[in-house]
Amino acid sequence: MFVFVFSVFGVIYMVLSIGLFMLKNWARVLSIIFFSLAMAENIFSQLFIAKGQVSSIEFMGSLFRFIISAIVVFFLLKKKVKLAFITAR
Repeated sequence: MFVFVFSVFGVIYMVLSIGLFMLKNWARVLSIIFFSLAMAENIFSQLFIAKGQVSSIEFMGSLFRFIISAIVVFFLLKKKVKLAFITAR
């Protein structure tokens, strides 16, 4: 079951990567959504699930993932990037 779920996500991310490489706006929008969900998941897991019972390594990993996701979302929301995806046809 886990192999199937990971395979589905792998295919989704591969299609998304190809769309980003080809400057498709749908891929930009979906990336913003996916990375925003990843940021929310990091916050949710640290605040509500772990309740302070995580090691410093796990916390730093979660913080690192949050920062990377925030940088990607910030980059994809920039006006020049948005314009590049909209005008590339």
